[in-house]
Amino acid sequence: MTPSAPGPWLLLTGMMGAGKSTTGRILARVLGLPFIDLDDAITQRMGEPLHQLLARQGEPAFRMIETETLLELIASRGQKPLIVALGGGTYVQPGAPERLRHAGLTVYLNASQDELERRLDAHQRAARPLLASSPAALQELLQARQPRYALADLHLPVDGRTPHQVAADLLDALPRNHLPCQSVTVPLQERAYPVWISPDGAERAADLADLRLRALQPAPTRLFVLRDAGLPEAHAQSVLGGLRRAGWHLLDLPVGPGEGAKSPEVLAEVWAWLIQHHVRRDDVLIALGGGVVGDLAGFAAATALRGIRCLQLPTTLLAMVDASVGGKTAINVGGAKNLVGAFHQPIGVVCAAGLLNTLPPRELASGLGEVLKYALLQGEDALADLERRAEALQRHDPHAHADLIHACCALKARVVAADEHDRGLRALLNLGHTFGHAIEALAHLQDLAHGAAVALGILLATRAAHLLHLASSDEAEALTRRLRDLCARCGLPTDPSAFLRDPERFAALMAGDKKAQGHHVTLILPLAPGRIVTHPVATEQLQTLLCDLARADWRA
Repeated sequence: MTPSAPGPWLLLTGMMGAGKSTTGRILARVLGLPFIDLDDAITQRMGEPLHQLLARQGEPAFRMIETETLLELIASRGQKPLIVALGGGTYVQPGAPERLRHAGLTVYLNASQDELERRLDAHQRAARPLLASSPAALQELLQARQPRYALADLHLPVDGRTPHQVAADLLDALPRNHLPCQSVTVPLQERAYPVWISPDGAERAADLADLRLRALQPAPTRLFVLRDAGLPEAHAQSVLGGLRRAGWHLLDLPVGPGEGAKSPEVLAEVWAWLIQHHVRRDDVLIALGGGVVGDLAGFAAATALRGIRCLQLPTTLLAMVDASVGGKTAINVGGAKNLVGAFHQPIGVVCAAGLLNTLPPRELASGLGEVLKYALLQGEDALADLERRAEALQRHDPHAHADLIHACCALKARVVAADEHDRGLRALLNLGHTFGHAIEALAHLQDLAHGAAVALGILLATRAAHLLHLASSDEAEALTRRLRDLCARCGLPTDPSAFLRDPERFAALMAGDKKAQGHHVTLILPLAPGRIVTHPVATEQLQTLLCDLARADWRA
């Protein structure tokens, strides 16, 4: 028989001194969940300090009281999410692992004997009846309990880790959707970092950022916040205020919204601001805004003092699903998009989907343009799922958006881990972008959103696959119609013909793209969902290809 899924609680077990209560409180605060220390609940129920109760009643009677208290708690709290720090002996009692599985997921905070002896001084051990009996009591108790602790759902080593580091480790280790925060790890060995995704808003963003910052070594002393001046002031001040209340000293620099902020002039202003305030290597630069601010802050962090740490805190759907993850940073030079930049991985990404609740429909649709790219890359199931949920995703549903962000970031994390510096597999993430960047350059007066340009670029790439004899006419037309219908339902443009009126200019922009190599441009072309290929096209052939695309009927 398949065991039932664990309930919504998170239960922390382990020896006294392992940090269950401290870690549990930190995690509960960060996630906005209630926290209960079972030992405190017993003390409150019995009206007597725990050590006195244990000494007076004896361990067998105490364990009965402990079990009764836990059962009352389970009956009263039911299926509501909760974080519980169990007593050190709760989980090792007969039947406890089976009983607690129905309540939730149990995590064993695994501390070695040496670590426990370091944490528990003589006074603390003397105050705990189970440890006061003999010098060897701790070792004997640990050895007796370890086989039962081994039955826990998750094991988390805590030796040498601070409570904030353990709480961060726990967020990364939890199964998806067990608590109201999902995690994706970008696995780059010693430079690995988490992407934390919450359905909540600005306050949760500040709490999660605080946890990530406190888990860093060396710990930062100051925070520099580069933020989008177009971000609603209530959101901005809620995030900044939350970080200040957490005890951080921060400096704040708003930068103008739009691609104009990704310029050498604005970058120089950011450098001057950092230098004026004597930025140090242990400081952290936080990017609070959309993809523009993320790119600008990332590049400033990559170059200031030859590299300082950067935390990405994206506030748009496009930045959450794509731009904030992967370490690509850049500015625009001479009208060319992202021409000067660096690879500089962040120390973490915090995506609070509740921040999207004031995002204009145009910006929400722009994010769906990047989501369309990821759906095509993932395959038929992902594309069909996007088709099913297209209209719902245009509404402000933070839980639906959190799931969407997780799926996109999980795919991008795998690709970045395999090809961090964009020399092979990662090129597939440029689907729609080579055409799309040229469209953005041509549409600079129309203020076309990036995701909208990417969507048009995907449509052009789909038909180009047939013109380049990589897909049959029927296959290309069927996929193009399907994608155009999906774009329309997502609030994205469906007709690129206005940008194809000057094929020579379009071809020149594509040839000037930073990914052009020698005398050819590498196109990323979708043949079917999940079947994406790279194909080099000679620069002299681009204009012919674009003329053929211009003659296509984009209204069909």
